[in-house]
Amino acid sequence: PDLFDEEGNMRKRYDFDDFDPKKAAAKEDASSLEDDANESKATSQLPSRVALDAIALSSRIQNDLEAVVMDFVKHFKEETGHSNLCIAGGVALNSVLNGRLSRELGFEKTFIPPYPGDDGIAVGCCAYGLFGNSDRNKGEGKTKVDLWKGPLSPYLGPMPTEVEMKEAIADAAPWLEVE
Repeated sequence: PDLFDEEGNMRKRYDFDDFDPKKAAAKEDASSLEDDANESKATSQLPSRVALDAIALSSRIQNDLEAVVMDFVKHFKEETGHSNLCIAGGVALNSVLNGRLSRELGFEKTFIPPYPGDDGIAVGCCAYGLFGNSDRNKGEGKTKVDLWKGPLSPYLGPMPTEVEMKEAIADAAPWLEVE
């Protein structure tokens, strides 16, 4: 739909859109008057109805998500008897929910990979190809490339030895103060 009507006024874009060009113009005129300047500044800092509706909606979605996931995970914890939790997928990026799961359901360990969403697909494919696909690397004329000896660290960095750490500290000694 067109954003402007025949007279050049902005149309409502959505049912929840509370923008009124006439009120906005009147507000601008009022703010130019010295007496209304302070009041206009104070009211312009308040969230609009749209913003308040968005806040209420996001709060409701968060509360509903927490209720459903808490119930779901609690059910399967009781059913399986497992004391550790690993979460993946886009919802695993919800840190408020993760904190509740860990605190309130009494898991000994909770693991959320640093790539729980779609980005983890690429890492998972790589890990499967190099680490989890050992059957395809067996047979005549095939040699297994043992790049990873175990599951990936969530930090994905090298695991330095104690000697390597001491060498790195020695190399950086001119810039370090060790007490």
